[in-house]
Amino acid sequence: MTFGPFRLDPVSGHLYRNDAIVPLTPKAFAVLQHLAQQPGRLFSKHELLEAVWPGVFVGDAVLKVIIREIRKALGDDAHAPRFIETAHRRGYRLIPASAELPGAAPMTATVPSVHYARSGDVNIAYQVVGSGPLDLVFVMGWVSHLEYFWNEPSFARFLSAWRRYRA
Repeated sequence: MTFGPFRLDPVSGHLYRNDAIVPLTPKAFAVLQHLAQQPGRLFSKHELLEAVWPGVFVGDAVLKVIIREIRKALGDDAHAPRFIETAHRRGYRLIPASAELPGAAPMTATVPSVHYARSGDVNIAYQVVGSGPLDLVFVMGWVSHLEYFWNEPSFARFLSAWRRYRA
């Protein structure tokens, strides 16, 4: 199983980045392998616990520790995930490559141009996504970078879905 620059080898029980072994504990490898079997599918916490710790009582905290270990090994960030996405209070998923997303175009080719509106001394950046009777205004915070959101997988999926809905 491969994703990004990583390869899971179930025979050896190793995670590789290119040709180098990335250290993972056996349980972390098992959770990652379970997620990688169906990229994009949301696995509930209960499902993951049953798959990796069958018949053993462990709390949700052990899964949080394991996911943190996997993210560290992948160089992933929980706040801007590229590989492991958290669906709060529901579970986790391995983010599929953008080419595997149904109906999603490559993000670099579909980023709308940035426009600016002036309010006093402040320039406000905005993008127009799709066309239709409804307008959606998304405000991230007082500082943001619009093009960045098209590279963040979960937000890019949202923007692509909104574009299809409005078209």
